[in-house]
Amino acid sequence: MLNPLHGKLRTALAAALSMASLSLAPVPALAQAGGAAALTSGPAGQVTAGDMEMLIKEMVPAGEIARFWASRDAVVRFARSAYVQRALSAEAAKAGLDKTPEGTAYLKMMHERALMELQLRQGVRTALPNEQALDRYARSEYQAQPDRFKEPEQVNARHILLAVAQGGGDDAEVKAKAEALRAELVKGADFAQLAREQSADPGSATRGGELGFFAAGRMAPAFEKAAFALKKPGELSELVKTPFGYHIIQLVERKPARTVPFEEVLPKLREELRTKIEGRERSRLWESADTEAKVNDEAVNALMARHPTHLGKP
Repeated sequence: MLNPLHGKLRTALAAALSMASLSLAPVPALAQAGGAAALTSGPAGQVTAGDMEMLIKEMVPAGEIARFWASRDAVVRFARSAYVQRALSAEAAKAGLDKTPEGTAYLKMMHERALMELQLRQGVRTALPNEQALDRYARSEYQAQPDRFKEPEQVNARHILLAVAQGGGDDAEVKAKAEALRAELVKGADFAQLAREQSADPGSATRGGELGFFAAGRMAPAFEKAAFALKKPGELSELVKTPFGYHIIQLVERKPARTVPFEEVLPKLREELRTKIEGRERSRLWESADTEAKVNDEAVNALMARHPTHLGKP
């Protein structure tokens, strides 16, 4: 089963896919080599695994790629979009649109943009240190900032919430129901089942009331105090009153405060350095070329005059 973040990922991917017929055009021609199995096919040809891997590398943010590959729906939709690109591209070529003045100018611009990106990537590859240097950087960062790698004590708890009317009022009936539920739990009732049936917190109810791990400062003060006071897995709190209503809390697990071992943070620190170097090198190459640009103010003013904006006018 996909995690709750999957919905957000699908929303983001759907937005990208809805623009695919427009946004895929600037991407360099898809390679036929590197993956012979066809994911989609039609009169215009095939979209192979190699095509897809190149396309996903171009279009999906690095931090979302793993979750993208976990969604068959997203993969299929991207594969279909890639075929649409190929089919419409073939129609355009057949119609000779690439030979028109507009087509020639547009393709030249897209070609320059693709070459620019390749040049930037090459500059980044040249500037990146080897794995040994990355590891030395990571070790020095780990040793220089020990507080950064400390994790506070955390608890994983689940709860059942019985909501009270906002703005006050008589909540004696809600409290009595909460006390009755707690009595059932003391006698051995299934906490997760009762949470699914009775809890007014929809986000956690579907997970049997489980909230996952949290540190101090994340929850309402009264809730947090009661949760951290629980010592043994399975232990129940007394009723806890917060502005949301009455809670019954059960401890699932505790994590003591710790310093995260270097081996755990090493991949993250390597990626941080890669990202830092990439940003710096891209900026350096861009700015180096930018210093060579000479602006013709008269030509700029003349062009702007041909495109009035009517700003400030009714």
